[in-house]
Amino acid sequence: MKKIVCLILCLCMLIPASYAENTEAVDISETTTVTGSGYTGFRFLTDKNTKTYHKSDDTASITLENGEGIGGVYLLMNFEYGEITVTDTATGETKTVNENSFLHLFVDVKELFGKTLTSVSLDFNKGSVSLSEIYVFTEGETPSFVQKWNKPHDGGADLVLFATHGDDDQLFFAGLLPLFAGEKQLRVQVVYLTDHRNLTYARTHEILNGLWAVGVDAYPVMGSFADFRIDSLQGSYDYYNSIGVTEEMLQEFVVE
Repeated sequence: MKKIVCLILCLCMLIPASYAENTEAVDISETTTVTGSGYTGFRFLTDKNTKTYHKSDDTASITLENGEGIGGVYLLMNFEYGEITVTDTATGETKTVNENSFLHLFVDVKELFGKTLTSVSLDFNKGSVSLSEIYVFTEGETPSFVQKWNKPHDGGADLVLFATHGDDDQLFFAGLLPLFAGEKQLRVQVVYLTDHRNLTYARTHEILNGLWAVGVDAYPVMGSFADFRIDSLQGSYDYYNSIGVTEEMLQEFVVE
């Protein structure tokens, strides 16, 4: 009997720790106070709409405050930015993130500083930054839509899928990415020729969301060539040549 009681007590002691580890992080964006510089207002950052965005006049700084404790921050940017400085405003301790210039970036505040913070600042010191959204989370398992990208595979991919246009990989190769990246968990690298931001920022967010949804976790390689509707190969070469992009430049990117 004593052994049974001891076992029950041990199990009861283990439950809180196990529960804490498996608890899903809570989105506390709406209850987070957002202040800073570089923008005239900050409401657009937490409206859950990537189509509302602003580009800062120059460098920018954003401070997030929440008494519940900030465990993670998820950023959605329209252009590659580079390194961002994260600061524990209570102590002044700083960390650097986004060395790989991901457009969708999860900042694990708890992992960076070893604790949750009630106030954290993000400093964009390399010039203006175009932001669409910021999600703020408590500590815990982040929701599945939060993307935690790995660097592109450099010479170590099992499969490379080259798409001329964003969404070609999902439409014309439907099933390939969910099978080989999602189910078989092979090292899959997706490469895009065109950059759609001459027309819209939304397509780039759609590309990343789509890849993540089907199990790709290696960040895609995106070409810098503008997006145009052209209906023939020769027509493509002629038009790109007229704007200073030669056939050799296009082929060089493909070969690389």
